Amino acid sequence: MNQTIDVSGLSEEAIAAVERLVAVLKKQTAPREERLPVPFASREEWWEAIRAWAESHPPSTAEVNWDRGEIYDGRGE
Repeated sequence: MNQTIDVSGLSEEAIAAVERLVAVLKKQTAPREERLPVPFASREEWWEAIRAWAESHPPSTAEVNWDRGEIYDGRGE
């Protein structure tokens, strides 16, 4: 089954980062004998790819309430 990912509007750098991340995910789910080598030479490259991907998305303006009492209210906690 082929799937597509909409990368329209992303920079070339962000698209390359997404391609590398997909390759890593494919490696993790493939049978051991079919796994691809990791496309990053270092943790720093991995971090930069993730940072580029994250920075290619606009920040969320959603408000989040992390109060434990609010999260578990009404659940018998």
